[in-house]
Amino acid sequence: MTYTIIGDDGKEYGPVSGGDLHLWIADGRVHAQTQAQGEGAPEWKALSEFAEFAGALKNPMPPLSQSFLLTIGDIGVTPTQIITPNGSGALAGSQWIFVDTSRTETKIPTVAIILAIVFAFLCLIGLLFLLMKEKTTTGYVEVTVRSGNVFHKTQIPVNSQTKIDEVRQLVGKAQTLAMQAT
Repeated sequence: MTYTIIGDDGKEYGPVSGGDLHLWIADGRVHAQTQAQGEGAPEWKALSEFAEFAGALKNPMPPLSQSFLLTIGDIGVTPTQIITPNGSGALAGSQWIFVDTSRTETKIPTVAIILAIVFAFLCLIGLLFLLMKEKTTTGYVEVTVRSGNVFHKTQIPVNSQTKIDEVRQLVGKAQTLAMQAT
């Protein structure tokens, strides 16, 4: 779900994911009285009234003293910590898992079928349009991180092989940083 918030400066920010709001809580950018509106909700209410943020608001993480080296979905990585909506843990010794649950299909595009039918009446060469192929990727990739007693899994929607490779590379970088931090 996404949210729009009204900052202390009176301006609207968003839509942002729940994971991003957890990070904003940790940064001190938003607080229990910050007004928020859930996606599709007609009314504004305080963040403390959203059950999904109650834990983070009761026990906010200390403000970050270091900036993020990289973010993967709603997981942030600093030089010494991982920050998730479920809490923070040490980067050193953290375990990272990448699972690709996307699906890529190859099919004949509708326009190729229409062109093949139209040109089949004119000449048989029009049937060559049926050789056109279109690849579509749908689904998501899962990234799981464990550090001490902190466990978090995030699902990142993907629509191309490039996006899958990008997330895979980010997880690889996080694994390398975890090994170097040890």
